[in-house]
Amino acid sequence: MKAHMFWIFKFTPDFFWYLLPLLGLVSLGLARVRLLYAYKTPLNIGGTVVLALGLFVLGMLYADNTWQQAARELQAKVEVAEAKSQVINEVVKEKLVTQTKIIRQRGEETVRYIDREVVKLDERCTIPPEFVNAHNKAATR
Repeated sequence: MKAHMFWIFKFTPDFFWYLLPLLGLVSLGLARVRLLYAYKTPLNIGGTVVLALGLFVLGMLYADNTWQQAARELQAKVEVAEAKSQVINEVVKEKLVTQTKIIRQRGEETVRYIDREVVKLDERCTIPPEFVNAHNKAATR
């Protein structure tokens, strides 16, 4: 059974809604029969109401089916986008891991360089230009 936007469509088969305007037309036709002349007014009123109601409900059914089709198409697009998103997420994750490794390696190299150069400090505690350059290089990476 299809999922419908309007609850009444869930409980009635589709062919019933196509019979409704047909019954309205039959009632309007019967109003013109000479033997049923006494029932002309109720048949005309009932036929008109049933025909109008049937056409209205067929319009609602058409609109409902159109919306359901649009929803299915959009759901398919969402599923495709999610699949593409998973692939892109994996690529981004790999790049992030690679860049994190590179940053750690560069940081370790900078720390080793500074540890090597600390031995060369003098008692005045002046900052040699090599430290400034090493610090600037680490900040730009």
